[in-house]
Amino acid sequence: MNVLTSLILSLAALGGDDSSQHPAGAAAQDAAHDANLPHAVQVYRCDFAQEDDRNYDGWPDGWVRRRGKEFPAFLKIGIQPEATGAKVAADSERYLQMELSGGSAGVMTPSCALGARGSFLLECQVRTKQLKHDHVFATLTFYDDHGQPLESYESNHVVDAPRWQTLRVGPVLPKSEAATHARVTLAVTPRGDQEDLNGVVHWGSLRMLRLPRIALRASGDLQVYDSLTAPEVSCEISGLVCARPELQFELLDHTERVIATEMRPLVLEEKRTLLKHSKAHSEPEHAAPQAGITGSAKWKPPIPDYGFYRVRVSMQQADQPTAAAIANSQANDATMLHRSVTLAVLRPLPRVAGGEFGWSLPGGEDPLPLNALASLLSQSGLGWAKYPVWFSEQEQAQADRLAWFAERLSIHGIEMVGVLDQPPSPLREMFRDKGRLPAASVFQEPQLWQPAVDPVMTRLSLKVRWWQLGDDRDTSYVDFPILEERVQGIKTHLERFGQQVHLGFGWRWLREMPNSKGTPPWEFLSYSADPELTADELAAYLPRKVIPAAPGTAAKLKAKLPTTPVSVNAHALPTIPPTAPSPSAMLPRAWVVLTPLPRSQYSTATRTLDLVQRMLAARQHGASAVFVPQPFSEEQGLMNADGSPGELFVPWRTTATLLGGTQYLGALQLPGGSVNHVFSRDGQTVMVIWNDVPGKESFYLGDEVRQLDLWGREIKPEFKLTDEQGEDRPESIIQVGPEPTFVTGLDEGLTRWQIRAKFVTTHLESVFGRQQPVTLRLENAFAQGVSGSATLHAPKAWNISPQPLQFRMSEGETAQPDWLVSLQPDAASGLQRVRIDFELTAERNYRFSVYRTLQLGLDDVTVEMRTRVREDGLLLVEQHVTNLTGKPISFQCLLFPPGRRRETKQMLHLPAGRHTVTFLIPQGESLLGQTLWLRAEEIGGPRVLNSTVVVER
Repeated sequence: MNVLTSLILSLAALGGDDSSQHPAGAAAQDAAHDANLPHAVQVYRCDFAQEDDRNYDGWPDGWVRRRGKEFPAFLKIGIQPEATGAKVAADSERYLQMELSGGSAGVMTPSCALGARGSFLLECQVRTKQLKHDHVFATLTFYDDHGQPLESYESNHVVDAPRWQTLRVGPVLPKSEAATHARVTLAVTPRGDQEDLNGVVHWGSLRMLRLPRIALRASGDLQVYDSLTAPEVSCEISGLVCARPELQFELLDHTERVIATEMRPLVLEEKRTLLKHSKAHSEPEHAAPQAGITGSAKWKPPIPDYGFYRVRVSMQQADQPTAAAIANSQANDATMLHRSVTLAVLRPLPRVAGGEFGWSLPGGEDPLPLNALASLLSQSGLGWAKYPVWFSEQEQAQADRLAWFAERLSIHGIEMVGVLDQPPSPLREMFRDKGRLPAASVFQEPQLWQPAVDPVMTRLSLKVRWWQLGDDRDTSYVDFPILEERVQGIKTHLERFGQQVHLGFGWRWLREMPNSKGTPPWEFLSYSADPELTADELAAYLPRKVIPAAPGTAAKLKAKLPTTPVSVNAHALPTIPPTAPSPSAMLPRAWVVLTPLPRSQYSTATRTLDLVQRMLAARQHGASAVFVPQPFSEEQGLMNADGSPGELFVPWRTTATLLGGTQYLGALQLPGGSVNHVFSRDGQTVMVIWNDVPGKESFYLGDEVRQLDLWGREIKPEFKLTDEQGEDRPESIIQVGPEPTFVTGLDEGLTRWQIRAKFVTTHLESVFGRQQPVTLRLENAFAQGVSGSATLHAPKAWNISPQPLQFRMSEGETAQPDWLVSLQPDAASGLQRVRIDFELTAERNYRFSVYRTLQLGLDDVTVEMRTRVREDGLLLVEQHVTNLTGKPISFQCLLFPPGRRRETKQMLHLPAGRHTVTFLIPQGESLLGQTLWLRAEEIGGPRVLNSTVVVER
């Protein structure tokens, strides 16, 4: 007996199933079988057959019409074909017909007892004729024991269906535990202003099935853990009616790869779980279906490392007695029901209070109560939290909860921003517009908003110092005609309660900052855009929003900060160049609204990379705060809508914790060319590094270097003492790839030294045999004096004094030693990479290398070469010379093919622009893969430009 046969016999045993005689009913039943759900129990069924109309009135027994202005009573509704004294043939097609003549039509089934907790699947058949403006759909509504509706779910909508189509709802799990009954509504309604005056709708077989309810829970309140052994998953199933199943537990990582699996038997409870029947229903009640039994199982997943995981549980059929049944199960994966739960296992990381990253939270206590929410925020690397705080004077319990929440966040080092967005329901009658109000409209009339906001300020002004008008997407103050006057009035009123108010509102990235006659009354602008700015766009736009302040502005800003336990990050304040103008004494901070990419359109890897790169860009370019506007969202959140962790939560937390409150130091030039950014906080220095091409990077930045990926997993770096030149020089080998990783434990003084070591000389003239100085600027970033030497390693065609440069510098001192370099005639032009080897003595001895580039040849004349083997076998060599000097120049060009005679051509009196000279060399195939050398000697001038090219087809 296979799974399909088992379900047919089970349903037949429950009440005699002859729906196969009715084509529409058979289709519905087959759809249920295709779902491979052998534990399904029939809750209600109607095929509009003769047994569904026992009094022969052309109306299904117990059904009712919807009445009302929109549902005219003259519309004809009834079972077709109608039985008129004689029985209709058993195999004839029967259906409920609705004839349209304007308006809507609707019918409702009798009340059906659910019988037990479970998930419910509704399927019914429909076909239409001549419908243009109306659509048809089914609705499944759950009721409590007293007949009160609790929740409804709609099917797909259909307009043009000349053949039978299936409308389906679910499987859905009622949210309310009070749901004991259900009714189905079949409806035809206009889609817009126009209605169908003609048209027919046929409703075929209808089935409602109860599926086993599978509830999956993880230990703890938040599904967020700091121990690999803490998570435990419990699975409870109710409503089982067939053979004993087994539960398959699977552990998946963030790439959806299964890393552990285990089968567990379901421990059954023989106690039945019948729901009590209601006596309050006035409608006839359908008999309650079989209740089934319940069972449970537990599993402690073997978490291999820190990161994001998903535990998936599927119910498998344990007893497949025949080979045919086994083959059928394998073909359908034998899976009947499955659920999953997410887990975030967080590596303990050091953090400081007052970082720049934050969340904009939904109001109320959904999806998490405030105590659980406060615990989650404390583990999420946050320094800020926006929260809607508007309540009425009568809502004192809510006021107390908000005050407690703000104080709790402060203890965790999180600054709460009170959002004054939509007035609470009891106060909405005061405002003329009953829809959603933009902030500029809410705060339009002081006589309305002032008494409404006073209870909030009375209760929270000592707890909350930062306030935002409107939510993150509210940009209603853009182009507001009297902005400064209006915001100043709001700020003045809010400060009547004795505390300084730090006020701000939403703004658009693409608009100029609002003008102010002096110090603006707003202290931050929350920037957003639709569509979202990319990391590169943030890097371009953000510096324009971080206005340089006059000397002393940072001190004034710090003096105005709220006196809370949150530590202040001075590096988040506007930068203060020594020669900056004095635009104002107080400048608005730039707050960034950062929405993750939608889950439905992008892979987890793409969403993760985009999120981290935008977080980096915001920190690198001076954003004072960075907020995720909807952290609890299935589509664009960090957490799921039910409060469980989403796949972006761990990368967010790792990045926010390691970079919050840091100062951006700059980037290192690495031998492999990997992108990197270095940040420092309280002596702790961290590098973020990635490369589009997977590989390795070698450098020395200290002896305590560790590497962490975005998921908190540690990657142990390799370490070597001898470099490629055979010198005894320590280096760390770091694995790099497209996903950013963090390198922690960097020596701050050593890292700052390497970042700040720069060439004052950036170009060398392409003049050979003459000594030219190469000047290096050094800055002592160590907390003490240093002494040491520097040795320059350059291409072989460069002659450099073999003696290293010696220097001695006190703390904070700068020096500019230089080398004398002369070039040999074969020195290649263009950008050349060089290496500087340092030996330093500070609190200990250091040996390390720094990589830099020098341009050989001035930018005013450049040479490029390209090669191509033609069909006739000749090698085509194109030399492109670009003249940017502003005056004519001439060159004699010498091309040296290996093993051949040299080729010579002249380029005379070249004006400004790009010019090309072509060489043709016979037997080009024999030169493939070999290197050609070109020497361009300026006629009547000192320039000599050398370049090489590898012959390609």
